[in-house]
Amino acid sequence: MSVFRYNPRDYFYTSPMERFIVNLLDNTFDDRYRPLQSVAPYWLNQPVLNECNIGNALGEVINEKDKFAIQVDVSHFHPKELSVSVRDRELSIEGHHKERNDHSGHGSIERHFVRKYVMPEEVQTDTIESHLSDKGVLTICATKTMIGLPAARNIPIRASPKEPEAGEKSASNGTGQ
Repeated sequence: MSVFRYNPRDYFYTSPMERFIVNLLDNTFDDRYRPLQSVAPYWLNQPVLNECNIGNALGEVINEKDKFAIQVDVSHFHPKELSVSVRDRELSIEGHHKERNDHSGHGSIERHFVRKYVMPEEVQTDTIESHLSDKGVLTICATKTMIGLPAARNIPIRASPKEPEAGEKSASNGTGQ
């Protein structure tokens, strides 16, 4: 049993230095020829971006029969830098953060985002509330009305009168015929 990886091209490279260079180049360019593993953008696989919470940046929408809620990670923003507004059926969440690093004004950091969601017609816009958790998750929720669905009710069953049979009709006439 061999401890080394078998490569059929090693037969042609006799010196250890040639094998080392070929293996180094193969390992360097392996990523170009790997099969497509997911539909995620290529930049999501970068080690630096793995620390960012990009998966929840768009938010999570909860649409149940009695409530509508949205959860968005806004941990890089202070509450005063966030705004939530409703216009017609459109819910808008906006965050804007700006800071300067030094007194000369040469360095600055700025973050800005806008998320817009179209709410279902059943959402009561006057019941919308927002809450920011200590971990930086903004939750916006509202109750829904039951439009188009009538309240449950009992339907009475009426019995129809029993029809007399053919022989009973003549007896009920009283003529006896």
